[in-house]
Amino acid sequence: MLRRSGLLALLLLVSAGLAAPGSAQTESPAAGTPAPAKPAAAKPPAKPPAKRAAKAKAAAAPAPAVPAVPLTPEEVSRQAYKAKLSETLARLQATVRKQQGDLATEQGKLKELYSEMMEAVSKSEGDSASAGAASASAGGPGGPNAKKELSPAVKASVSYEAQTYKVQVARQALLSSEKEALRLQGFLARVSQ
Repeated sequence: MLRRSGLLALLLLVSAGLAAPGSAQTESPAAGTPAPAKPAAAKPPAKPPAKRAAKAKAAAAPAPAVPAVPLTPEEVSRQAYKAKLSETLARLQATVRKQQGDLATEQGKLKELYSEMMEAVSKSEGDSASAGAASASAGGPGGPNAKKELSPAVKASVSYEAQTYKVQVARQALLSSEKEALRLQGFLARVSQ
């Protein structure tokens, strides 16, 4: 029994790489003396690292892929439709980005016109106080039917109103495009399932 357990222990040591395989044959009468080492010429030459790496890559390479099953005409049609939807969605998203830029530009113009209108109103209020007594004459030059020239405040107000309309149109176009893009994204997600 003792001999068997010694053999098992030696086998474990050999497999763990802690003992030389040459000493695993049988117990020698001189157990304390080490076994003679193998001559250097008996060892196989070490493989170059490049060959080891190539062999490792070959072992790690995946198995050849199974040839793809040809698609049915319905599947081909479905994939073509999905590709068309994807292209339409990409084009629509580009339009949304452009419309966002246009809306930002229109809003910037609206802010500028608002500040110009406020300046014109404050100027006209200052001018009207000093010119109030002078224009109290009956109808001014040209009589009561003469074409009146618009004041800067009125001109700024008209420009501001026109710009407000442009901003509303740009905002509505953007919201419509965003809604369409979301609808198309949802539809594409359902088709892809």
